[in-house]
Amino acid sequence: PADFAASMKLDFPEIESIARINKGFMQGWMDFRHGLVESNESFVWADPNIFSLLQLPALYGDLNTALEHPDSIVITQRMAHKFFGKDNPVGENLEMLRTHTFKVTAVIKDFPPESHLKKDFIASGRAAFSELSEADAHPQCSECYLIDHQGLNGVLTYIRLKPGASIAALEKAMPAYYARHRNADNKSAAGGSFFFSFVALPDLHLRTDLQGMMNPAISPAILYAISIVGILIVVVASINFINLMTARATRRAVEVGVRKTAGAQRSDLIIQFISESMLYVVLSMIIALLLVRQLLPAFNAFVDRSIEFTWWRDLSMSLELLGVVLSVGILAGSYPAFVLSAFRPATVLKSRQIQAHGSGRVRQVLVILQFAILITLIIATGVIYRQTLFALNDGLRLAVVKERVFYLWSCTPALRDEIARLPGVEGVACSSGPALNLDYTTINKNVTTPTGRKIVVSTAQTNPGFFEFYGLHPLAGRFFSLDHGGDQKSPDETVPFQAPLVINETAARQIGFSSPQAAIGKSITLWVGEDAKPSEIIGVVSDFSTDSVFKPTSPTVYYFDSKEAGLLSIKLNGLQLGETMSAIEKLWTQFGSPRPFDIYSLDHFMLELFADVMRQAPLFAAVSSVALLIACLGLFGLAAFTAEQRTKEIGIRKAMGAENWDIVRLLVWRFTKPVLWANLIAWPISFLLINRWLNGFAYHIELKLWMFLAAGGLALGIAWLTVGSHALLVARARPIKALRYE
Repeated sequence: PADFAASMKLDFPEIESIARINKGFMQGWMDFRHGLVESNESFVWADPNIFSLLQLPALYGDLNTALEHPDSIVITQRMAHKFFGKDNPVGENLEMLRTHTFKVTAVIKDFPPESHLKKDFIASGRAAFSELSEADAHPQCSECYLIDHQGLNGVLTYIRLKPGASIAALEKAMPAYYARHRNADNKSAAGGSFFFSFVALPDLHLRTDLQGMMNPAISPAILYAISIVGILIVVVASINFINLMTARATRRAVEVGVRKTAGAQRSDLIIQFISESMLYVVLSMIIALLLVRQLLPAFNAFVDRSIEFTWWRDLSMSLELLGVVLSVGILAGSYPAFVLSAFRPATVLKSRQIQAHGSGRVRQVLVILQFAILITLIIATGVIYRQTLFALNDGLRLAVVKERVFYLWSCTPALRDEIARLPGVEGVACSSGPALNLDYTTINKNVTTPTGRKIVVSTAQTNPGFFEFYGLHPLAGRFFSLDHGGDQKSPDETVPFQAPLVINETAARQIGFSSPQAAIGKSITLWVGEDAKPSEIIGVVSDFSTDSVFKPTSPTVYYFDSKEAGLLSIKLNGLQLGETMSAIEKLWTQFGSPRPFDIYSLDHFMLELFADVMRQAPLFAAVSSVALLIACLGLFGLAAFTAEQRTKEIGIRKAMGAENWDIVRLLVWRFTKPVLWANLIAWPISFLLINRWLNGFAYHIELKLWMFLAAGGLALGIAWLTVGSHALLVARARPIKALRYE
């Protein structure tokens, strides 16, 4: 809560400094104007000392004093160019909402895409009309947006501890602190259960469970998965290197024999072969560094990040790259080195057939491992693709065409009715943003169940027709209707809350109803403000939410409140879209909205929400293709070696009447068995790994047997195609060439 900061600084001497950020109303966006340039931009209110905790890079101005005055504002470099057309607009004026004038006091670098803040305007919270000032002026206001007696609406509060202080001790002391600073007899907090957990600033990027963040975090599982895939590709390449080196050992057998006869020790040969392996890896690393440098801009554009690869400036990264070279070079070269250096000079120089003991079995095992990795990657790529489609379509659980649903952040009755009359509009509906999770604000309230138990639920305001707009049907009871005059919540805030409620499935279960039908007609008490009366449940709706794929749908209570339902959903028929949009914008201007016209679609919102999920599928497809290419190259090399070893056998078989197909089948079958064994290894491993990944989603697809069979069949087909193409060339050769081989 916003009023905690001042008292926390007094109660906890271990806190060195504390500051707050509030994203402001309108979901963290505000209208700004300078001269002829006017735009709706992202902004936050902040305490003046915020830059002592968030040490942002300043281009112009002094951040230590930038927000001291109530009319001061800090902007990003991008906004300086957009509004003022220059790098340094410090001292220039900027209008907010066409009513308040701010002075630019500092310019900071643009926030990178992965920043948890990522706002273009940081205004002084000392402005008289800011929510932070309101919170400071009314520290116990139960109706204020930032201060709730439940402690569930609030701000981002940053603290820096003094050296040696324990964050765990501070967390432990917070419940007692909360009890001291909230009225014990406050009915709205009765039965509430509250805890406070502190998150280290770097961890914000990886905590997908945090609510109210301005920029969604990324799951660590995704980072681990990408890293593991990269390692697996190196493993596949190393397997190729080992297989081909041992397979071609006969070509170097005479060299080993001569060097040993000349006095070379086995250790000398081991060092030589490992050095050769190191040379390959060093050259590969040089090529890789050049490729990364060229491909990184395109990759950053694809993943919407600003990843840098300045390894020459980063000692730790340079040491890591050196470690990769040494480890891969030594590990990949060790087995061939020990195998080749073990040849006996007498055996080699007599020109006998050289075959390292057990090397054939080792190659078989390595081929099995290689294809087990490949099959796992194929399964993972397919599952990620299907989960992406599920998240964008079935997981939404709204019976609407996303591309035809649009939103405006204004739902006055007059504007709503006029838009509904337009020829290209199929329907309109009003609700609050939390009803669809279209912003990061979640309003939680205490509920007293019929049995007297206390639970916490999310609340959302809707108008009649909202559920029907999205194709939802009551599981039991009915939805809000204008035909029932008592459905709407009283606009008088002094009256204790009492209004008919619609709840979702999850709320019905957590309240304790055995079925949706059992909830109809029962009463629960929803605490809004300091007092409330029992409210009747008139309907139960199925769980739905735009972000329900990521996390379970929270227990939600909906009530009819036209005052707070400020989000207008518009469904278009898809015909003459441009003309309809122009007509809507004309009505927006006609009704004198103070904000610029800003309309966006459900499809666009979903694409932004699931951007990282959507990027995973092509990303895994790309890396799987790389692994596939490397595996095919290795398999082709082994097939060539096998055919060369059996040249005389092939010639004799053809001379005895064998057909080309018989020769191809002979060679292909040799590599079919390892792929079949690889399936038996890959299937259980991939099931465990991918099932764990899917469990990171609240709602996901089910793993089916055909997915594993398809991946195994694809891997087998690739192996057949790779080996069969070379086998066919060998089989078509004239027998006389094979019989003259020796």
